[in-house]
Amino acid sequence: MNENVLEKCVFDEAKLLAFGFCPQEGKFVYTEKILDGQFRLEVCIFKNGEAGWEVFDEDTGEIYTLAKVFGAEGAFVGEVRLQVGEILERIVHKCGTEKVFKSLQSEQIERYVREKYGCDFEYLWEKTPDNAVFRRQDNKKWIGAVLTVAENKIYGNLQKKIEILDFRAKPEEIEEIVDGKKYFSGYHMNKKHWVTVCLNGSVDIEEIFYRIDESYLLAKK
Repeated sequence: MNENVLEKCVFDEAKLLAFGFCPQEGKFVYTEKILDGQFRLEVCIFKNGEAGWEVFDEDTGEIYTLAKVFGAEGAFVGEVRLQVGEILERIVHKCGTEKVFKSLQSEQIERYVREKYGCDFEYLWEKTPDNAVFRRQDNKKWIGAVLTVAENKIYGNLQKKIEILDFRAKPEEIEEIVDGKKYFSGYHMNKKHWVTVCLNGSVDIEEIFYRIDESYLLAKK
């Protein structure tokens, strides 16, 4: 059983409700009894993108900790883990899609633009399925793009992949903020009007949100 299967997905709220999840403050909760009613699985999908689950002993009401112990031996715990795994896989299949972007900041950006501006990430290129754009709803102009590139395309000599954000900025501001450390000239964009940041924590997420808001306004023109 893959205990992290929920963390690798983005969930559709309507599908969660149709599956049987109940909305609570800040989350959706699903419960199902397993092992002939001896245990209860509780799955929580939080609106901030996090997800988790616990197994409870129905007699005592306490958490059955062995359900999460990798390598725990015995037919009994094995059956518990098997049934939990089947339910989690069913939830993922019915309600979720695998996350394309892996970094926390990419997830935060996707959630931010959806909640504030009502726009979703759009995956436009078949050859690069790990690249996305998001745009204004009124004129369809791009606000920004989240891309997966080789790190040495931005800085350093490493070949590992890194996620970046391209956003719009005023030409005079670009001259001030591009420093080759936190802010870079727009990757694959018009460098007079676009800036790039790496989504690795080098720029605080609140500062990134501010830049997205500014980019949204510039995309109106």
